[in-house]
Amino acid sequence: MTDNPIQRSSLQYPDTRRDATVDDFHGESVPDPYRWLEEIRSAETEAWVKAQNAVTDSYFAGIPQREGILEILMRLATGGHRGLPKEAGGSYFRMMNDGSHDQDQLFVSAGLEGAARLLLDPNAFSDNGSVSLAMWAASREGSKLLYGTSESGSDWTQWRVRDVESGEDLPDIIRWGKYANAAWEADGGSFIYKRYPEPQPGREHMDSSHASSIHRHVLGEEQAADEHLFSLPDNPDQGIFFSLNHARDLLVVYNSRRGKTGNRIHLLDLDPGAQPQLLVDSYGSSMQFLGNEGSRLWFRTDHNAPNYRIVEIDRNNPGQENWRELVPECRESLRMAALYGGRFVCQYLEHAASVIRIHDTDGSELAKLELPGNGNVEMMQGSEDKGEFFLDYTDAITPDSTLRVDISALPAGTASVTGIDSAPDNGWDPSLYETATLFYESADGTRVPLHVAHRKGLKPGDNAPTILYGYGGFSIPQIPKWTPARAAWLEMGGLFAIAGIRGGSEYGKAWHHAAIKQNRQRAYEDFIAAAEFLISKGWTTSGHLAIQGRSNGGLLVGAVLCQRPDLFAVALPQVGVMDMLRFNQFTAGAFWESDYGSPQNEDEYPAIRAYSPLHNLREGTCYPATLVTTGDTDDRVVPSHSYKFAARLQAVQSCDRPALIRIDTRAGHGQGKPIAQEMREFADMYAFALHNMGVQVDT
Repeated sequence: MTDNPIQRSSLQYPDTRRDATVDDFHGESVPDPYRWLEEIRSAETEAWVKAQNAVTDSYFAGIPQREGILEILMRLATGGHRGLPKEAGGSYFRMMNDGSHDQDQLFVSAGLEGAARLLLDPNAFSDNGSVSLAMWAASREGSKLLYGTSESGSDWTQWRVRDVESGEDLPDIIRWGKYANAAWEADGGSFIYKRYPEPQPGREHMDSSHASSIHRHVLGEEQAADEHLFSLPDNPDQGIFFSLNHARDLLVVYNSRRGKTGNRIHLLDLDPGAQPQLLVDSYGSSMQFLGNEGSRLWFRTDHNAPNYRIVEIDRNNPGQENWRELVPECRESLRMAALYGGRFVCQYLEHAASVIRIHDTDGSELAKLELPGNGNVEMMQGSEDKGEFFLDYTDAITPDSTLRVDISALPAGTASVTGIDSAPDNGWDPSLYETATLFYESADGTRVPLHVAHRKGLKPGDNAPTILYGYGGFSIPQIPKWTPARAAWLEMGGLFAIAGIRGGSEYGKAWHHAAIKQNRQRAYEDFIAAAEFLISKGWTTSGHLAIQGRSNGGLLVGAVLCQRPDLFAVALPQVGVMDMLRFNQFTAGAFWESDYGSPQNEDEYPAIRAYSPLHNLREGTCYPATLVTTGDTDDRVVPSHSYKFAARLQAVQSCDRPALIRIDTRAGHGQGKPIAQEMREFADMYAFALHNMGVQVDT
């Protein structure tokens, strides 16, 4: 990797019409001249998208190393991949990819070591790869497969049922599901699913998600005949989500309020004529159902426990004063918990490294698992009645590996952990790299973790091209993990850093709540401080530093780009929430008010207005080279956020640094994106970053 003089040329951006739209927010007039770009299906917007992509494509045609970077990415991404096995009726179902397919395929085998048979091939769903697998679930006896598909990366889900033995689909089709919430009932003759009202034509990817309801579908019946089980007709803006217990005779419904954290719990016995029972009549805490034994129900909760604990609630005596603590809160945050083999499997997060402890249902600790290293468990998969479960282990330089855990000998014996997969054949050698967790101080003195990975031998003073990644929201921790894209950056000689900023749950509920609503600015100060730390310690320079984030992380990049344009050479906001004064007007945006607050709330508005990326771009400012990325069918964060931000940035950029937008067509928020399409996006981002740092890599 060598430094070259940065070659920039003036870009001629498409003309973007400005109109006279002005909104009033609590007495402040706020212009919105690009409101018309919210009509994402209008002919004018589609012409604008085409023109913007033409400018961006032309720019990338002038970066010779782009194709070499793509080759590295594709090699690392196509070395093979296997998901976690799921047992049903003695058969094991598993997503796998030998590296030759854009989408992982679903296989089934008789036993874990049995010959795998292809059951479902998402690559055959469409001619252009635009339809992907959103979710799947085998019936208890393993004879049927419920699977949901998503078109063009949309959150909308369409459900079908496949006969496992014949591989043929039944005639059942269920429409207008969302967020992949469905589960089989005990006999395999029916399933429960959540749906939304059918949207108006042309508004499928824009209108707010509300008035969801839960239904039962009996195989062979038309969807119109499905039994309605649960909804909140008096509160259509409230969210619901459900799970079933292991016996499949109890529906557990989570009920959350718009703009608030925490949830209530309703129970519904799946018997004819049964009525819902409100078990937890408070939104003051977050509840996750783990399992039950008769009337005794077990939950992971942050009630009186910011780092979470496990409690037992007797549905016949559910008052909070009667809750029984089983696994108490401890110093580490209880990130995940599940009931496998009649035991609580508890994953704790200690400075972003996983610690797994096994507890009996009376709360007593039975074992602590030995993981392969100081890394992370991304997923767990198991069953309440099986003495085995599976973990997906990774760290910043170690590709995902599947571990089988046998707890059948507990409590008298020990728990065993064995790897069941070989390393992917992609040329990646973890021994050439190293990773560490550093700590730095934010503006208010808070100690924040920073995870770095790079080639061995790289040291402060080398000023490596660096990507600083962050998220900082919705209680989602940012943990080091191997991905083909991150590995490619390291292989090219770069440093990749992940800032564990406030807003996530790296240190439990308190870490999350420290950066919500009026305190959102703390997340941005944490991220800025991470950049300053990397520069002050000599790891990199402002001229060699790029910032990256997706979704809420795209908002993070947009906000700090506005606040400290001098600090970064490159900004890579992906599918970001850029218009904070209108985010709650589209799709699921209203539910984000729990973290952001509401611009309609006079007390919360000033803080939102102060960091909203769209509204804090200033004329006469030289901003970093910026590549905005989005998808034209993103119905999680609607693409108009990125459209309007890019248009404004192009209008105010005062220097010759590029302000480009890259718009994937027939692509959504990122889920289900074909491998080749995803790697092309990363190749473009990396080529853009290195080009604007003046760095040439050997490819």
